[in-house]
Amino acid sequence: MKHLFKLIGSVVLCELVGIASTPFTLAAIPNWYAALTKPSFAPPN
Repeated sequence: MKHLFKLIGSVVLCELVGIASTPFTLAAIPNWYAALTKPSFAPPN
């Protein structure tokens, strides 16, 4: 049972770090995605 709590705590910590970093990366996503060099076989849009 102790290992289960460690696992859940580790997953929750990683998720919280991801959520906390969202405001810093959210504004850059549209520009970054539009600037990607896409392969010729990629679907449109």
